[in-house]
Amino acid sequence: MTASGRRAGKAGVRLAVAVAAGAALASGLLQPSPATAGDDTGEAVDGVVGTIALVDQPPWVELGGATELVVAVNGATPDTEIAVTVHQATTSGTGFAETLFGDNLGSTLGQISIPPADLEAEGGGLRIPVLLDPALPSTISFPAVSLPGVYPVVVELRDPTTGLVGDGFITYLVVADTTAAGAVAEQLRVAWIWQLVADPTFNADGAPDERVVSEFRSDGRLGRIATRVPDRTDVAVTLAPSPETVESWATLATADEDSDGSGATLAGAPSGGNGSSTTTTTPAAITPGLDAMLEAVRGGQQLLSGPFVPVDAPSLVSAGMAPQLDQELIAGAFSLGSTFSVGVDPETAVAVPVDDAAVSALTGTAIERLVVESDDLTPVEEPLTPAAPFLLDADGTVASAAMANNAIRDLLEGDSPPALKAQRFLAALSSVAFEQPGVARGIVLLSPQRWNPDAATLEAALAGLTAHPLLETTSIDGYFDALPVDTWDEEDEPVVRHLEGYDPPPPNVTTSELGAATSDLRGLSSLVDDDDPRISAGGRNILVSLTSLWSGGEGRARAREELDVIHATAAEVTSLVTAASDQTVTITARRADIPVTFRNNADEPIEVLVHFESEKLLFPEGDDFLVELPPRSSTKRFEVEARTSGTFPLVMTVTSPDGRLEFQSSRLTVRSTAFTGVGLVITIAAASFLALWWGTHWIRSRRRKRAGAA
Repeated sequence: MTASGRRAGKAGVRLAVAVAAGAALASGLLQPSPATAGDDTGEAVDGVVGTIALVDQPPWVELGGATELVVAVNGATPDTEIAVTVHQATTSGTGFAETLFGDNLGSTLGQISIPPADLEAEGGGLRIPVLLDPALPSTISFPAVSLPGVYPVVVELRDPTTGLVGDGFITYLVVADTTAAGAVAEQLRVAWIWQLVADPTFNADGAPDERVVSEFRSDGRLGRIATRVPDRTDVAVTLAPSPETVESWATLATADEDSDGSGATLAGAPSGGNGSSTTTTTPAAITPGLDAMLEAVRGGQQLLSGPFVPVDAPSLVSAGMAPQLDQELIAGAFSLGSTFSVGVDPETAVAVPVDDAAVSALTGTAIERLVVESDDLTPVEEPLTPAAPFLLDADGTVASAAMANNAIRDLLEGDSPPALKAQRFLAALSSVAFEQPGVARGIVLLSPQRWNPDAATLEAALAGLTAHPLLETTSIDGYFDALPVDTWDEEDEPVVRHLEGYDPPPPNVTTSELGAATSDLRGLSSLVDDDDPRISAGGRNILVSLTSLWSGGEGRARAREELDVIHATAAEVTSLVTAASDQTVTITARRADIPVTFRNNADEPIEVLVHFESEKLLFPEGDDFLVELPPRSSTKRFEVEARTSGTFPLVMTVTSPDGRLEFQSSRLTVRSTAFTGVGLVITIAAASFLALWWGTHWIRSRRRKRAGAA
């Protein structure tokens, strides 16, 4: 088996379960609190009063060096002690996952008990020094920690008299050897993808959704994340924002810069059905987060493209909307490129959710590499953590793919103190690094779409990734470029994985609803200039209507509102043109012109298509006429040819030039007198003359023949 091929779906499952159990354990035991030893407000756990929580811890410690734990003790009695127990190291993801339960911690390497009163205050807590070298002067040392590894450390409150154990937590000492002889040959690559996604920012009528706009503020969800995007020189991350989110963010930020902060007319915002701009109260400080993202991308952080709004690709493909998926991807890449003023590489994509048909549709575009979540893959039994690209076989369509490790990512979630969550996160990554330290391997982390990390946890995690001797951050493209496709055993065959089954829900709009809106928009575009804001707004309405962020009955109603705006806009335009109807036109010759009066209530000319249908009339120039109607009233004449005399109907339909939008369909009455009265007399006279001429000519011909015969 090659080094990079030893991976474990089972380990991932165990770690996921352990994360949930560890989070439950922590939420039940740990309550962040100030270090107020002696405070009588603590609660009793197993008969021991007080709580203890981790406040701070260095992400790693040099082998044979020193580190410290800063803890907050609340409500402990004076005779309560802090017990610190170090267990044997774990050097695999599977082993780490098991320790999160508090079980299978292995043998004890050392234990100390200290009264809180004997500890120095530091950083809002109490400082517990931990020394790994017995030569260093201290009573708090663990000389048995003699090898690199990830060591579980149990910290708990204990009654020295009864031996009862109260509140506590499990953290980890990540011990690394950074000497030339002991340093790892290959750091574990960590590709962390940050999704920044909000619900569509603008309502169907073009007005900003204030709830979404609040997320852009410096104290809002997305604002907090964006302002903490790290410098590329410290930590590499991959930004995967929703194009609609950042495009709207930029639009609002531009409008806000031009206002006094009390309100802004969003001239650049998508207009409502009538094409007018809307006014809203915009936050005064939504630009810092956007500026931070722009600076990060221009400074080298990778920008990952995606659909204009998050969509369920399997849902669209199964509903026969694969072309709409392509349009979402094209619009997303264009939007991101315009907003960030950089080129966007569309070769790598996050495929969540995904199924076989969606893989085929996605790889049929410019996409060549996929990031899929661990939960979407069929589990496999292997001894080590999956840590390399693999081949994804989706019913015969094969693509290069990477697995996003949700179990490690989720260690940053939950109610545990920020320092503890960050340390567990870094320890989990380090345990994977120790699995095969001489082999190039990597982990992909994908933040959730609704990611809402607390600032302290995120900052602690980023700080721990900086200059870590076991971990090296990289972009997702860097991950694929640096790591070869994983292989199985000695056969050196590439690892091939398959997807779990997925039953996609139906899209929020049907194909017929989408087709009707698309037809109206195309008809509208044939009537107005290419840069008309109603066209771009309508295109946005169609893209937004397909988002998977809306669900259920409310989501379907919201999506249809987007399409209804297009219908309303088209109806508003078609109401501007009217034509005379229910009128009678008399023609006295076989060929004549029919006059029709039109009314254009727009302020500019409109080109329309006029179509005629009649069983008794012919149209020498065809029955379709492209006519430009100036503002106000105008009369146009159309040449016709009557087949016979009489009175008969003529149907006239006025549409957009492409025939998709109908302005009016009216019925005219045509009365032809070309074959009555004077016309009839002339016709009879002409017929009589022709008959007389033909008879005379026939008689003379007969006489000549007889004379010749004689």
